[in-house]
Amino acid sequence: MIESKAVIDSTGHDADVIRIISMRYPKMNIEVPGMASMDIWKGEGEVIMRSGKLFKGLYVAGMSTAEVFHSHRMGPILGGMILSGKKVAYEIIKDLSE
Repeated sequence: MIESKAVIDSTGHDADVIRIISMRYPKMNIEVPGMASMDIWKGEGEVIMRSGKLFKGLYVAGMSTAEVFHSHRMGPILGGMILSGKKVAYEIIKDLSE
């Protein structure tokens, strides 16, 4: 077993970590509805805005965020991915320092 104070699902379109947790722990009521249609500009903002903590110690970033929150696909744009990861990193630093 590996223990961690923070886990980030940034596995991309599959959102593997969140999907496995949702199947193994149904009482957590986590759903992974999948992404919405392609809209680069909406998708960029949605992924950045919605990235963050789902539960204590469990965070989501990047395209995993789009899968979990049914956000728009973004296409081959990486700016949102970088900003999403940066946002989550700062949130974890803040949470772990409390």
